[in-house]
Amino acid sequence: MDSKDSSVDFFVFIFFIIISALLYILINLENPALFESSSLADQMGINKFSHSFEFNHFSQTPKKNEENTKNIFYRRYSPLNQHSVEVNHSSYKQLSPLGLMSYDNIGKITFFDDEGKNIWNYNSSSLISHFLGYFDDSALFVFNDHSIMGLKLTDGTPLFRKTISYAEEKPIVLMDQFVLYLKTGSDQLELTVLDLQDGQEKTIYSFSKQDSLDAIEVSGNFIFAYNAQQVYVFSKKDLTILVKIPLTSPIKSLASYDKKLIVASEDKALIELNLDNGNEIWRSESKHESAGPLAIDKQNDRIGLLATNGYLQVFELSTGKSKWRLNTFNESAYPSLQTVPVDSASFSSLENSKVHRNLILVACGTNKLCGVNPIDGLVVSRIKYEDSPISSPPIFVKNEIRFLSQENGLTKIIRLTYN
Repeated sequence: MDSKDSSVDFFVFIFFIIISALLYILINLENPALFESSSLADQMGINKFSHSFEFNHFSQTPKKNEENTKNIFYRRYSPLNQHSVEVNHSSYKQLSPLGLMSYDNIGKITFFDDEGKNIWNYNSSSLISHFLGYFDDSALFVFNDHSIMGLKLTDGTPLFRKTISYAEEKPIVLMDQFVLYLKTGSDQLELTVLDLQDGQEKTIYSFSKQDSLDAIEVSGNFIFAYNAQQVYVFSKKDLTILVKIPLTSPIKSLASYDKKLIVASEDKALIELNLDNGNEIWRSESKHESAGPLAIDKQNDRIGLLATNGYLQVFELSTGKSKWRLNTFNESAYPSLQTVPVDSASFSSLENSKVHRNLILVACGTNKLCGVNPIDGLVVSRIKYEDSPISSPPIFVKNEIRFLSQENGLTKIIRLTYN
């Protein structure tokens, strides 16, 4: 009798397991928009996507490696809200933690909250030349009358307006509480900083006009001012010049860490330079058509390059050795967009790409956001969120990932939540 009862119990247990498995599969089939957890990749069919991407110089798809993925914190991402915002197709758009700002060249600025509601409008009598970025809950603009103005994000109130004398067609950059720009002297260009807190200006270096500087960039603890022939390196802390480094090829993009500089050059080289003396540490050949932003992940010994043709190529930071290359099938990398300041994180400087919980989040295809393992390039999760392409870098607000999606003049604020 006992053996018969045991047999019945065993079959009931097996039946329960089968029913549970079927219910689990049905639930996941009914939610195709959810990110798929890589820990369940085999059961949930994540490998069926691998043909859409090219890894390791297109030789093979990397095998799942427990050692490579043990530091990844996998989460399920799902749509929270997708708010449609009617915005002039020709206007510029900037996403902030408080909402969406739209502006055009003639000086009209409009701000929407994170649900797409129009909060405030501002009309300037001057034309807008540049959007500098965000500082202390304000949006900073440069106008064609050479004035810099800060608008309060919550209600559009003008907080300050300062007129400066800067060289036309030369870079002007926001760095924390400072604005960096080039002022024209009698026979020289003066690298000048404006302190937004006290309104004071200070010249930190003078160049000859023949230097014809092309760009000013801030990365890590350094300021880089450069042209096609050389790069001048300044300390971000005390604004003093540290070293002048000659270049063999013009810079396409750069990034720094510790006291080292990584440069992606026009001749398709990736170079690491010592910022103490300017000496070359290593040189590697990249396969980019046109180099987009660089980003450094010290924890995983990786440096990534997002090319403007949609390829993401990752190298070993310590040696420059190429590790993997992935075709995101997204040629709209938006390298001209300014990245909204967010919490610093690995790969945070990649336009249209961010790292969250140790995954690179990158736009893939025309309407997907993919999570990529920086160690081996394995696409471990993805979400199809809309039928229109990503049009801004993602930002992180509390437990949400937000970005813009735009098509046919309609801009949508996409909000994804995670748990």
